[in-house]
Amino acid sequence: MTIVFVSQQHYAATLTRLMQRTLGTVVGLALGWALTQLFQPALVQSALIVILGAVFLGNRHTRYWLATAAVTTLLVLSFHQIGMRQDLFPERLWDTLIGCAIAGVASWLLLPNWQWRLWPKLSARSSRAQAAYLEAIVRQYQLGKDDHLDYRLARRNAHNADAALSNAYSAMRKEPSRVRHHEASSGRFLLLSHTLLSYLSALGAHRDEWHGTPLPPFILNSASTLQKQLTALAQALEDHRPSSVPTSLLNDHLTFRPDAHEPHSAQAVERLWQAQLQLGLQLMPELAQHATQFNNAP
Repeated sequence: MTIVFVSQQHYAATLTRLMQRTLGTVVGLALGWALTQLFQPALVQSALIVILGAVFLGNRHTRYWLATAAVTTLLVLSFHQIGMRQDLFPERLWDTLIGCAIAGVASWLLLPNWQWRLWPKLSARSSRAQAAYLEAIVRQYQLGKDDHLDYRLARRNAHNADAALSNAYSAMRKEPSRVRHHEASSGRFLLLSHTLLSYLSALGAHRDEWHGTPLPPFILNSASTLQKQLTALAQALEDHRPSSVPTSLLNDHLTFRPDAHEPHSAQAVERLWQAQLQLGLQLMPELAQHATQFNNAP
């Protein structure tokens, strides 16, 4: 049972879970011994068993060490009532230690699931989600602000993909150093991807300031360029091939041309688009460079 409950999908998660299991078992055994010394009546111990069962059920998905401590204490009290408390202490402790050791060795040597293997897929998902988010933002400016389901899904998918990439990097930092392939490039890619998402989010946050007319062609062309580059980057990551940004697209700079007939608020939004798209396009070459490095990991 210890091996089943401790084993997780990733090495870092398994390591965290086995530490929580060991801590919870030790705390539970100590607490169980103390409670059997303090509360001898069977009725009081039965009431404690009910309380501990509730603590276990309420924390088994959020605070695993506390849930383990509660169920271990519950077992100590239960075995104490049938006169078998002393036999439980060494068996419970040794079973936990042996099970955790087996699960740790298995996740390290036998069935490893290192993060560098998942990184290209997660990075591709993040880039593709950002491209869809940018498309949804442009549609909002073209048709008017409307928090309909498609837009909210595109925004949520982009942020969820970014969070998954961040969690993968955090898990990678807990893995053995010998399997952290291109850790620096992965971390830099995560930072750039998160920065790009913040640029897109700024555009989405100012939808209500637009006057509802179509966006200027120079903005639409640059947004289309950024979207195509994100899609191409995602495809290169999925195909495990080098990624690059064409020089012709990098030289396609935005040029803001104010219109005297436009309201000041509309001109401010156009300047916002100019700044955010320029910043986003400037990130693409370095994103492609780092993607190529960790995409070629052994």
